[in-house]
Amino acid sequence: MLRRRVVEAVLEQIPYLEKEMLVLRRLISPGDVCFDVGAAGGTYTWLLSRYSSPGGAVLSFEPRPRSARAIERFRRLAGMGNVSVHQVGFAEQKKSVTVLIPTWRGLRFTTRAFIAPDDEAEVPEGFTDLRPLTIRLTTLDEFVASAGVERIDFLKADVEGAELSLLEGAQASIERWHPTVLLEIEDRHLGRYGQRATDVVEFMADRGYRMLTFSDGELRPAIEVVANENNYLFLRST
Repeated sequence: MLRRRVVEAVLEQIPYLEKEMLVLRRLISPGDVCFDVGAAGGTYTWLLSRYSSPGGAVLSFEPRPRSARAIERFRRLAGMGNVSVHQVGFAEQKKSVTVLIPTWRGLRFTTRAFIAPDDEAEVPEGFTDLRPLTIRLTTLDEFVASAGVERIDFLKADVEGAELSLLEGAQASIERWHPTVLLEIEDRHLGRYGQRATDVVEFMADRGYRMLTFSDGELRPAIEVVANENNYLFLRST
């Protein structure tokens, strides 16, 4: 038990690594179709590629051009033949939006980027500036239809507060295939859009999902989003 806690604590301190990665092997089977939405550095994409092989497919989504190119290079170097990279983001409708990227002394921190809800967005604490980037969004349901996707078994999303928007645009796919869903949920990010963590939890509960968290090597039922947990797993109730 102590060893598990140490490993989980170390993972949480390394960029792009999270303790929830330790449970992916239990959730993904060979042949699964997995979506990595907000792929950032591509770490989840790599793990999903490993665990869904042979026979599976991973669709990695990253709307920021530089990050998408980096994931594509990573895909080729790592020999991830079952991965495809898509430079697009998801929302409740098709549109283009301005994303604000926090900077510190001229360095862009794309992992903290967020959609600008108005003209008065505040610079996050510890940063010095915000730089705009226009990105293309569609709905996950529209992408599925246009790309001929036949099912989704696992959906991971880290979209910095736009979780409910993503889910609303994925409603048909979720209700059709009931994928396992892993979401980063934080009130501080959702608040930028006038939403709350309870809105996301209720959306999933209305579709027959139960919420869990991962700690001490175990998946545990959760009834609410709390400050010391960022990632939440949703499983379809039987």
